[in-house]
Amino acid sequence: MPDASMLRFVYAARLSFSLATKAQKPPTKRRPASHGSSDPLKNQPKKKKKRSREKSSRGMDSHVGKFFDSVGSIFRGSDTLPWCDRDIIAGCENEVAEAANEEQKNESLMRLSWALVHSRQPEDVNRGIGMLQASLDRSTSPLQTREKLYLLAVGHYRTGDYTRSRQLLERCLEIQPDWRQALTLQRLVEDKTRRDGMIGMAIVTGAFGLVGLVAGGIIAAASSSSSSSRKK
Repeated sequence: MPDASMLRFVYAARLSFSLATKAQKPPTKRRPASHGSSDPLKNQPKKKKKRSREKSSRGMDSHVGKFFDSVGSIFRGSDTLPWCDRDIIAGCENEVAEAANEEQKNESLMRLSWALVHSRQPEDVNRGIGMLQASLDRSTSPLQTREKLYLLAVGHYRTGDYTRSRQLLERCLEIQPDWRQALTLQRLVEDKTRRDGMIGMAIVTGAFGLVGLVAGGIIAAASSSSSSSRKK
C-alpha cells in the first residue's frame, strides 16, 4: 500500500486540478422560463446544450481519471511514472500563494515540487529540482528527507541524468530499504541505462564496421592500382 505522505500529494493535486478547471469555466447564464409554449421544437436546442455539457463533463472526468490512474501505477509498482500538466501546477501555485501560515506553505511547496518534477516541460522539471535541492538541508525528519530525495531522483530521471538519479535513490533506500516507489524508480533507471548502453554499443559497433569497410575499400583500390602499374 502507498504511504500516507505520497497519497497526500495525489489528493492535493486532484483538488488543485479541480479548482483550476472550475476557475476556467465561464459562468452559466440562466434564461427565464417561458410560459404557455407547448412547441416541442423549442426544447431541442436546450437538449443539445445539455448533451454537450454532459459530453464535456465526461471528457474532463476521463482526463482526470487517466492522470490519477497513472499516479496509481507507480504505487502498484508498474513501469510508468505519472505525468503532471500545467493545470495541476497552477493549482499548486495558488495553494502556495494562499497558504495561511508557514506550515501550510511548506506543505504546499512540497506538493508544487511533486507536480513540477512530474511535468512534461523541462523548465518545470528543472524548477522543481532547484526547489527541492534548496530545501533538502531544511528537512525536519527522515521521512521528509526521503520524500525530497525521491522527488529529486524523479526530476533527474526526467532530465536524463540517470547517474545522479541512481545516487539519490540509493540515499533514499538507506532511509527505507523496502520503499516501493523508490524501488520501482530504481528499476526504471537501471532499465533505461541498460537500454541506452546497448544502443551506444550498437552505434560504436556500426561505426567500427563502417571504418573497416572504408579501410578495406582503400586497401583494395591501392592493390588494384599497384597491380595495374606492374603489368604496364
